[in-house]
Amino acid sequence: EAVDATIQAFRIAERCELPVMVCVDGFTLTHTLEPLELPDQELVDGFLPPYHFSRALDPLAPLSMGTLVAPEYFTEARHLHHAALLAAEKEIVAAARDWAAACGREQAPLVRVDGPADAKIGILTLGSVFGTLLDARDQFPGLPVKLMHLRCFRP
Repeated sequence: EAVDATIQAFRIAERCELPVMVCVDGFTLTHTLEPLELPDQELVDGFLPPYHFSRALDPLAPLSMGTLVAPEYFTEARHLHHAALLAAEKEIVAAARDWAAACGREQAPLVRVDGPADAKIGILTLGSVFGTLLDARDQFPGLPVKLMHLRCFRP
């Protein structure tokens, strides 16, 4: 999931021109051993075509860019950032859908929900603990627990 999320993050960041963080569990995923299936480079290259940033710096046409804005433009800057975050949801969903179509590895783009509709207990998770809880719940068939795996914190 971390590999797939990283590949999708490049596409989302490039299309939305927003930063994207892929967070993985400290120690659990970084210092333990488990099989890893990396996609072929050709598949990744097909999913992530060459990137062109529309506002790249050009030494022949110098300008100043930054996040500092004068007070009279601050509200506009925050509104534009908010609009970009809202628009990112479509790109997140599209990236997950297109990546699943390309490689067959499907992940819920925003939140994965697993469990009975009449569950009285719900557990919201982040990271790899979701898989552990799925396995634990399978040890107790009929346990009315719904597991929710938050994959996208914002928007």
